[in-house]
Amino acid sequence: MQQPNSAKPVILYVIPSLAFGGAEIQALQQLNYLHRQGFEVYLIVLSEISDFPIPIQFPEKQIEVLGFLYSSLIFNAVQKSFALVLPLLQFIQKRQITHVIAHLPLSHWVMRLVKMRQKISGQATIQLIQYHHAIQYEENPLDTFSKKAFNAFNSQLAKQVDDSNIFVSKAAFDNISKYLHIQNPKIIHNAVIENRVGKELALHYLQKEGIKQADFCMVLPGRVLAEVKGHGLLIAAFQTLQQRFGWEVGEVKVIFAGGGRSIPALKEKIATVKLIDFFHFTDFIENTLLLSFLQLADVVVIPSIAEGFGNVAVEGLMQQSTVLCSNAGGLKEIITDGFNGWVFEAGNVEQLTDKLAYLYQHRHEKLLDKNALLEDFRQRFTIEGQKKQLLDFLKL
Repeated sequence: MQQPNSAKPVILYVIPSLAFGGAEIQALQQLNYLHRQGFEVYLIVLSEISDFPIPIQFPEKQIEVLGFLYSSLIFNAVQKSFALVLPLLQFIQKRQITHVIAHLPLSHWVMRLVKMRQKISGQATIQLIQYHHAIQYEENPLDTFSKKAFNAFNSQLAKQVDDSNIFVSKAAFDNISKYLHIQNPKIIHNAVIENRVGKELALHYLQKEGIKQADFCMVLPGRVLAEVKGHGLLIAAFQTLQQRFGWEVGEVKVIFAGGGRSIPALKEKIATVKLIDFFHFTDFIENTLLLSFLQLADVVVIPSIAEGFGNVAVEGLMQQSTVLCSNAGGLKEIITDGFNGWVFEAGNVEQLTDKLAYLYQHRHEKLLDKNALLEDFRQRFTIEGQKKQLLDFLKL
């Protein structure tokens, strides 16, 4: 079937929920950009909005929230998702939507149902672009019969209705393409709005919290701190290094810059090894303060076990930080060991310990060209570059 007649494409983004997260930020940045370029854009949030991670520049009346009870593709969500098809079809028809860009697995599934309904009923069909942000099958393996059966059906549905697929990293593509039919793939790395922030905000925060600036500061950034981010590895490495170098409280500080469900467990683990005075947790903070902490840090540590891309590593380049990250997922597409940062094998606490020890022992030396880090960011991860790739790929 042909697309609906339209002088200019009308673009709908569909996302399960809105909160602080990489996928949400990328979706809103793209919507803002498309709106500035003169496109008519809409956003449907399947479940709820708990926060806007960045300000929106398109009219808020062009956002619709469906109030679905789920935001991830679990069994109950699949069962109840068919009730979303009719309201989505009506929204698409009323606004003459031509292109739908669906972010994250629940949106992918729901929009496949919608387009299949269009095909069966003989309606003009949308262009359906699926946007993938995660190492989906590593984080949620096909380890039961029901998961395998559903995935096989979902893959056949994708073969029938998906027009194209965008991946935030080669790692995400490699993982998902093993298990799901992929039509017309394109890798487009996430982008970050250039925002150079000094140390002052972070220093003011520390002063307000009564924390003295340490001789060596490690920052673990993350808008949402979770187990998959590998923070337990850093605690184990820190314990080894504290004993090796005889660090005293005040000499070295580890700052977890972000909030999340794993914080109580992390605090308990740190308290168990009697190191709690070396660590500080900010809880959720504004992005400008997070960027300021990246400037303040002697080393930015990203010890992820799994990572679809790694926006904080890009922000580290932008802030000219010394980044030490694992090679999980898309991180290895951002940071190259010894070139624009330092890399260790994901999950390998010995390698993490050795790299941290090296950076600590050479903390007063210039190990990287800071200007080259900023140039690397500008060459590969700007909003303008990403959006050009997106428009070219979608032929808009």
